[in-house]
Amino acid sequence: MLPTRRSSAVVTCLLVLAILFVLVPATTADNPPPSFANLEAAQTNPIRLSADSTNLFAVNTPNDTLSVFDVTRPGNPNLLDEIPVGVGPVSANPRTQDEVWVVNQVSNSVSVVSVSQGIVTDTIETGAGTEPMDVVFAGTNQAYVSCSRSNTIAVFDTNTHALISTVPVFGGSPRALAVSQDGNTVYAAFAISGNATTIIPANLAPPQPPPPE
Repeated sequence: MLPTRRSSAVVTCLLVLAILFVLVPATTADNPPPSFANLEAAQTNPIRLSADSTNLFAVNTPNDTLSVFDVTRPGNPNLLDEIPVGVGPVSANPRTQDEVWVVNQVSNSVSVVSVSQGIVTDTIETGAGTEPMDVVFAGTNQAYVSCSRSNTIAVFDTNTHALISTVPVFGGSPRALAVSQDGNTVYAAFAISGNATTIIPANLAPPQPPPPE
């Protein structure tokens, strides 16, 4: 008796299931499932308040979005929007009540977000492989972006979004930025600059602790 088309299909399905059973062992106490590794970009300043403290902006790094919360009731924040930005957002900084700049490490870019529209209105490229980490606003219509891979601070016009200058810095991997109270000085913190060697004359060196007993 010749096998029917239906019986052949059943045999094929059974063979596929048998192969899968061999290749994918069952999860048991002795054979637990593989652990999940969530590789994300390193956040710098992921959360900031609006100037009037009514909205909170938080980068959702694995989701590549900017989360906008209403925090007029601090004990019960309300999620207003999830706005898609670039890949690997690590820092957010509101320039105005409606405009937030989001730094995307993996995309090598800065997303200019309109909160009211819920969209990215412009994307500022920092250059391939620069890995931007943070953004602050200082001076007259200037935005400063730390570029960790190129060891530079990129300065952009906040109105035209054009690159004004690129400032080399002496240090490895600039990350977080801060601005003085008068808005005239920008400070940069470095992640990889603590491995240098400093030579101090013996007469200026601090007294050494006694050797352990």
